[in-house]
Amino acid sequence: MAVRITPENISSTIEFLRSSWQEVYPQDTFAFSFLDDDFNRQYQTEESRGDIFRSVLLVAVFITCLGLLGLASFTAEQRTKGIGVRKVLGAPVGSIIVMLSKAFTNLVLLAVAITLLTVGYQAIKAALTNPVTALHYE
Repeated sequence: MAVRITPENISSTIEFLRSSWQEVYPQDTFAFSFLDDDFNRQYQTEESRGDIFRSVLLVAVFITCLGLLGLASFTAEQRTKGIGVRKVLGAPVGSIIVMLSKAFTNLVLLAVAITLLTVGYQAIKAALTNPVTALHYE
């Protein structure tokens, strides 16, 4: 049963509800909770899940950065002779940096584009959803 009460004299209102409940349903125990407390408990669970998700995400990004660093180091090591020849022939430092980071930059830009498309699609889908359908589902 849901009962709306005013914030004045909450304890006396609950006592009145308890005695009325015992008169109508003497075999059942009277238990109550406030709706705002129930909602707060639900959102606290969601917030803790969000914290766990953020922590896992940070670890995944850190591991990805370590992998990218290792791949960049490996590529630079493989091209050491080519870099030396280019430097001897007078290549500026900027062109060597561009040469080494071109492949990685293309992959990172492709990943950002795929991310934007995926998140954008889901955001548009959620924004266009009928709110009545969403509320009915819950």
